[in-house]
Amino acid sequence: MLRLAIDTATPIASVALLSDGTLYEREEQVTTFSERLMVLVDELFSEAGRKPSELEVVVCGAGPGSFTGLRIGLATCKGLCLGTGARLLMVSSLEALALRGRGRVLVALDAFRGEVYAGVYDVGDGVTIVEPPFTALPASLPSSTQVIGNAFDKYPVPVGATRLEGSAPRARELLALAAPRILAGEHDDPRLAAPSYVRASAPEEALRASKLS
Repeated sequence: MLRLAIDTATPIASVALLSDGTLYEREEQVTTFSERLMVLVDELFSEAGRKPSELEVVVCGAGPGSFTGLRIGLATCKGLCLGTGARLLMVSSLEALALRGRGRVLVALDAFRGEVYAGVYDVGDGVTIVEPPFTALPASLPSSTQVIGNAFDKYPVPVGATRLEGSAPRARELLALAAPRILAGEHDDPRLAAPSYVRASAPEEALRASKLS
């Protein structure tokens, strides 16, 4: 089975291609996803000696994270699915990061504007959601024994918590989370799939404020 995963929730573009048990990966810090994402995908197909027409599953990181990055990532995944007939599966980018811990893990990504996107998970044989994705001020994050995410490149690690290695989700982790759903034959409708933004964009908030004033 040929499976592709893409995550664009942070400035790190992460892509992974699983071809008959062999994993091919690319990660790159990008300034323009629209220019680099498909280049990375093409490199994986070339390295694996496979063709996009052979794709059976495309796994997309749903966020939350960069609005522009998530839109480009999902548009790319939808295009691949519509062009090849591959199944689409959406996977939380925060849950993917949580996989690097064990027990209770707080995941936080920089949301800019002084906020973070966060979620709390219990990681064992699988990932259980303790607190679903939310936005918060860094100082008000809930306590946890382990934390991970690029928010802690900018903000202090909560007292008593251990920071796990890594700042951005990896596409290989999306594949791992999606595996049970893939085996069950599940998929998400490309026509209805949307990123998990969690909060409104700055223009949307400004428009909402103008209507209330």
